[in-house]
Amino acid sequence: MKIKRMTTDAWAVAQELAQGETQAGFRPVRKRTANELRAHGIISGDDVLDPEWQRLLSVLGRAPVVQRILASHRDVTLHTDVVVLPDIALAVTQRRTSTHDPAGPRAVTGVELAVEVVLFGHDEIWRVVRRVIPDIPALRADADPSVPEEPISVSDEDQARVAAITKMRHGARPSSREAIDLMRDPDPRLRDLLDAEAEVSVLGLARRPGRSHVDVQQWSVGRQGLYLSRTQESDDTALLMEVGPGHLGAEVERGLDRLIAFARGTAAA
Repeated sequence: MKIKRMTTDAWAVAQELAQGETQAGFRPVRKRTANELRAHGIISGDDVLDPEWQRLLSVLGRAPVVQRILASHRDVTLHTDVVVLPDIALAVTQRRTSTHDPAGPRAVTGVELAVEVVLFGHDEIWRVVRRVIPDIPALRADADPSVPEEPISVSDEDQARVAAITKMRHGARPSSREAIDLMRDPDPRLRDLLDAEAEVSVLGLARRPGRSHVDVQQWSVGRQGLYLSRTQESDDTALLMEVGPGHLGAEVERGLDRLIAFARGTAAA
């Protein structure tokens, strides 16, 4: 695992270089930006993009497997985009501050003008994700594939609340009916979910010719327990489970394996 930290300006210039038709005559607007990129080995002394970085950066928008991790605790959210290539993966994390209205999505109030870029092997995905999630034992526990998922049975009305909660956590606005449902008293565990201390959302996308698969999961830490909300792609419904420490790490590893297998066409996601 290789970790590099740079300004957003430097990272933007590196991506522009990778997408340009030619690198000849590149001159950064600011000398400091060029010095950053040289210090990280991204460009050479004559301002030419390193071939390996050229390969990585040129496919950022069309990699077969991508993930987005949103890890929120109090007023801070770490936003991480993961791009998975056949032989390596790249994660880019940026720190954001926000306000959180329990009746709606988080509103971003500030963005740090720096990013952390991590190059890593597929088998290091949990090490990478673990670094950017809240320092809460239930979330950061060692990956444990044996942790069970205990479904929480909910009424039709409560199911609508789960769907609305999931939408809000991902920044979408619930429907009028869902908003009304949320105003009623839900199951205590759903209320615990609404009042979550911290949240980690993992959104995955795998593509292969003619097909794609989307995977959306969110873990919420409440006063009473750790909850998993999983959206089913087939009918856009949400399933709610109670899980234990170690589940997040194990599912992050399993989830990436599923996405890679789907992209390769070797297994169904």
